[in-house]
Parts: sequence; C-alpha cells; structure tokens
Amino acid sequence: MERLIVVTGATDGIGLACVKGFLAEGCRVVGIARNPAKAEKIASEIKNDRLSFLLCDLSSVRAVRELGLELNRLYGKDGIDALVHVAGAVATHRELTADGVERTFAVNHLAVHHLTELCLPLLKKRPGSRVLVVSSRAHKVGFVHFRDVSLKHGYWLLTAYAQSKLMNVLYVRDMSRRIDPGLVSFYAIDPGLVDTGIVAKTTSGLERWIWSWRRKAGDPAGVPAGHMVNIALQSAHAGVSGKYWRNGETVRPASRSGAVKTMNRLHALCDGLIARALAGSDRPEKP
Repeated sequence: MERLIVVTGATDGIGLACVKGFLAEGCRVVGIARNPAKAEKIASEIKNDRLSFLLCDLSSVRAVRELGLELNRLYGKDGIDALVHVAGAVATHRELTADGVERTFAVNHLAVHHLTELCLPLLKKRPGSRVLVVSSRAHKVGFVHFRDVSLKHGYWLLTAYAQSKLMNVLYVRDMSRRIDPGLVSFYAIDPGLVDTGIVAKTTSGLERWIWSWRRKAGDPAGVPAGHMVNIALQSAHAGVSGKYWRNGETVRPASRSGAVKTMNRLHALCDGLIARALAGSDRPEKP
C-alpha cells in the first residue's frame, strides 16, 4: 500500500524539505499550509500528482479541528503512515490568538496536541505508524508556566519558545506511555541550527539581527529533513517510541521532560483549553 504522510509547515524550510524527501521515497504527501498562494506556488513548482495541500491556520483551535475532520473524511478508510509536525512560530512581541492563548504556545504545541489526537484513528489503521514532532535544544532551558502559560507576566521570545519546545518533548514521552508503540510511535526531533527564515519573519530589532547572523552557520533544511524522512520510514526505527533525536540518533533530553506528573498536567491543560475554545469561550486559560 502506498505510504501516506501528512506534513505541517509544508511550504517553507524543514517542512518543504520533508515534503520533497517523502516524495522522492515514493510516498503520497499531504502538506498543511496556512497561505494558499504559497501552497499553490509549491505545487506548481514540484509538479507531482502525489502531492496535495490542505489549508489551516494552526493557531486556531477550530481550524485545527476542521483540518482533523477533513483528514478523517479523506483518509478514514485506509489511514495514514505518519504525521510530521514541523510548523512553528516565534515572535518578539506577545500576541494572543482568537482563542485567548499566546500564539507561540498555540502553534508550537496546542496544535500538535489537538491535531495528533484527531489523527490517532487514522494512524492506528496502519500499525507501525509514526508521529514526529520538531522540538529544539532550547527545551533544556524551558519551563512549563502552568500558572501563566500564555506569559502575560514576563513574556520574552526565548521564554515562550523554550516552553513550547519542552512541551513537545513532554508530549512525545507522554504519548509513548499512552499508546502501544506497535500501533503508533512518537519521536521528538531536534533539527539543530538550521538556515531557515522562521525567526526573521516574526521578529524585529536585536533579536532579528542576531538570528540573521546565526542562521548563516546553520545546516541547509535538507539535512534535518533527511534524518526525519529516515526516522519516519525506515523499519529500523519502528516502535522506538518516546525518544529524543538529533542528527538521526537518540540523545538524552532534559531531565524535566520525563516528569510524569508534568506530562499529565500538561495533557489536561491542553484538553481543557481545546474544549473551552470549541465551546465558544474566548477567555484565556485560568491561572
């Protein structure tokens, strides 16, 4: 059966490189994009009938739910082989989404949690399927600010980003406990320093200048994407759930990412925020 891969953040950087890598391996790819013009441009450039796009603003809980329902409608019969979460956000200034949560958290983690939950029935239809979540070495300096998860008090770009990336690792390790790895395995991916434009798009001032300088030393997006394609497809990596990967090998993540109590608390927090958003409340999370 033809392997079917869903990739978020599919029109830029690592996401686009993953799309090309999966296509080169003969997979059918569904790219998730926010900008329809960019998706159309990429499709016209690649010219591959195994590539299609679905549109979604991952900062919106309702939009993510609609995406999950559409994926189930389209692929509910046969399922999918991998869900690859690449889309990310980082910003100089604090911004709340329409759901009343901080945007970095909404895109980098809440959407990962929500979309994965919606896609689990699809993934379970193909035992041995995999979920990859792009995290970062920044998770090692991150803390989950449960009393102020949207960082109303003391927002800083790195604080928000590191928190979201620690959440990613906690989620991967949590789901490896909850889901039989014979059905679905979960992988946290550290891509290292990569020469992409993700930070330049939404930062300004000194932060933007520092990133513009640092990115020159980064790897091309194809390097981490190549590792991710291998992890998603190679039989050698089947069932290796809950691990943190860098350069195609497992490495030890921050010790705090293994706290089961924190995993459970984060899972409950995300479930609650999603339920509140779907119920129509735009109030931010309770402290």
